[in-house]
Amino acid sequence: MSGGFDAPKDLPPETSGLGRKLYAWLFLAVACLFLLSIGLEKAQLIPTGVIGACRAFRLCGPPPLKPLAPLATPMLPSGSTWESASRQTLEKYQQENPDYEITFHPGREYCSCCDQIVKVNCQYRYEGTFSGKPKWQGLLERLGL
Repeated sequence: MSGGFDAPKDLPPETSGLGRKLYAWLFLAVACLFLLSIGLEKAQLIPTGVIGACRAFRLCGPPPLKPLAPLATPMLPSGSTWESASRQTLEKYQQENPDYEITFHPGREYCSCCDQIVKVNCQYRYEGTFSGKPKWQGLLERLGL
């Protein structure tokens, strides 16, 4: 016998018939437990794989929309616009949610010199929100399933 857990065929010849049967059943039970433990470890990946395949074939809807925090910029220099203020955040949200059409909705605009007649060295702060609409709908959703 070698140092490890050997199959029943490697038992010493003087092992009795009952000892061989007991060893074979024990070997079979341990082998089943080992395969079961490997299967259970891999079973965690099954739902992710099934959902991924379902979405890849457009049977299921797109993955959930990741959170879209509202825009609240710090004071920006003169010449800033809604587009320039929201561009970087909008691009980030579009990269994080490729299956969604992300839209920026302007909110409030604050100006450091809006109440002055002569506007010199104005700074602006912008606030707004983002929303996302799926670019596609899964076949199962269209069928009402």
